[in-house]
Amino acid sequence: MEKIEKITIKLLMLLIGFSLLFPVRALAAEKDEINEKKQIIFLLDASKSMQGDGQWIEAADSACMIASALPKEYEVALLVYNTEIVYEEDFGNINQKTRHALETVELQGYTTPAVALETAADMFDSAAADKRVVFISDGEISLRDQSETETAIRQFENMVDQIAEQGIKIDMFAIPNDKTENEVSYGTKVTSGEQYTVGENQTIEEITAKYLFQTLQIEKIELGEAVSGEGNMTVDLQDTYMQNAKILLVSGENIEDFHVTGQCESLNMLQGNKFAVAELENPLERQITMDYSLENRGNVHIYLIKEYFLKADMEKSYTSEEGTFTLKVNVVNHQ
Repeated sequence: MEKIEKITIKLLMLLIGFSLLFPVRALAAEKDEINEKKQIIFLLDASKSMQGDGQWIEAADSACMIASALPKEYEVALLVYNTEIVYEEDFGNINQKTRHALETVELQGYTTPAVALETAADMFDSAAADKRVVFISDGEISLRDQSETETAIRQFENMVDQIAEQGIKIDMFAIPNDKTENEVSYGTKVTSGEQYTVGENQTIEEITAKYLFQTLQIEKIELGEAVSGEGNMTVDLQDTYMQNAKILLVSGENIEDFHVTGQCESLNMLQGNKFAVAELENPLERQITMDYSLENRGNVHIYLIKEYFLKADMEKSYTSEEGTFTLKVNVVNHQ
């Protein structure tokens, strides 16, 4: 019994050592281990009521920022709707082209979110471990007359009830509108989703970061926070064992330029008005440089998101003469 206790303690210490060595997201290389698929579909309200105060561009920024910052086990899609689907991107296709396309979407007409929710429900993989819908909307449901509007509200509520039975959560970034009632919030209540309201002492950029790091619990290293109009930084990645390193910049002001320089197998960039993400695949050196400039002096938050794909091979042996149990663990990265 004493030998078993000693072995258990040694194994526990070994696991603690691995967690200290890689204090960021680490996924197993084999698909049937802990790397389970998670899917998120953003539903962006493109009705006429979303025209004011640049809120449509903020909605586009929010969806694209989260899609570009998430690790590989997440798949993200996007639907833009009013009374019908007016633009869509399937899972894995959100990129800089998407962000540019969203700027050209014409905001018009009434809004019936049931059509977007029904389309999203059909897109999910039933085998996905976690399924979420995220509305970015002022919550209005409206058609030409009161009777049609009431019918649209009932259709939405019925669709929400079906979604809940499928284990899909509905989250919402609510953009307040004094002239309308937030009917879409019914979805977050029924599915026990998260609802963030823009303007309650928080900007949509702050809400987006909170959703990424708190609700979805994506691990990150905070590189810095400043009030500036431009900046330059050398980032220490700490090692080169990771598969991906992402630099995320979130600003309270529009970003004019954003550059990242470093040796890696490939570099992917996605930039919006108030965010920028640089993804370095298979970094080849520990230190990279980053510089940025803003239209106006403002708040800047910079994060590092690292992702490892590790595989452990274990060999064990027991010597009865000495009563010794030996465990050898080889940990290799994705390369």
